[in-house]
This record gives sequence, structure tokens and C-alpha cells, in this order.
Amino acid sequence: IRISKETYESAKTIARKKNAKIQNVFEEAMREYTKTQFFEELNASFARLKSNSEAWAEEKKEREAWAGTVHDGIEDEDGNK
Repeated sequence: IRISKETYESAKTIARKKNAKIQNVFEEAMREYTKTQFFEELNASFARLKSNSEAWAEEKKEREAWAGTVHDGIEDEDGNK
């Protein structure tokens, strides 16, 4: 991929500070960018859902139904109820 000299120098500085390869710096940056994009899209989806009062009421009703299953007497992995 082609990047600007400024971006390359910045990545090189970060790599040096972290004692890592430049490739690892870019890989980590992409993981973080992907995560950020996911949550931005998730937040936008919830905003759209909340803006539709009928759909949001339905969502809340479904959440209430599922909330009842939290204490259904089934033990978790640690044996806790």
C-alpha cells in the first residue's frame, strides 16, 4: 500500500517506541479502526431504533422479557445461580 512520508515516519516512531515492527503498528491501527467503525455503526443503529417510538417500545418489551431469564435458577460456569 502507498502511504505518505509523514504517515510512514509516524508509524516508524511508534514502532521504535514500542520496540515493534512497522507492520505490527499498522495491523494494530487497523484493528482499532475496525473496532471504532463497528461501535460507530452500532451507535447509529441504536439511534435510528430509538427515533422510531414504536420499534423502540417493542425493543424495550423484548428486553424485559429476556431480563426474566437472568435469574431462572440455572447455574453459571462457576456454579453460581
